[in-house]
Amino acid sequence: MDHLSVSTSITGLLTASLEVAKLFASLITTYDYARTVHDEIHHLRFVIFRLDKYVSSNSINVARASMIDLDQIVTVLLGCMYTFSELEREVKRLQSKPDVLRRMWWTAVKSNMVDLVQRLQMHKGVIVLMLMILTRYG
Repeated sequence: MDHLSVSTSITGLLTASLEVAKLFASLITTYDYARTVHDEIHHLRFVIFRLDKYVSSNSINVARASMIDLDQIVTVLLGCMYTFSELEREVKRLQSKPDVLRRMWWTAVKSNMVDLVQRLQMHKGVIVLMLMILTRYG
């Protein structure tokens, strides 16, 4: 995977995250934990956006970039995409339930949502660490 492929993957990830954020935005007033998920998606989007800006720029320090394997970047991007996919699947399952069952369904999947938010936070942490390595001056 080269520079252009990474940039394209990041752009796709930003698009996917926006779609999932929109799904959770519609749930915020009804389900208590939906705001937490929604906010965490936006926090991760900000970090991914910063990574995209850095990767798209021509100011990549080769010595610093060599400290990060391309496989590591690919792994974290794929992990993000997989997590967004799971979040989307859970929301669509919820939306497919009759109104009467939705609250019970949300209660049943809330622990899974907590796990998914923790994964989003882990992905965010890894990307922030990569950005720190790539952009540290001195």
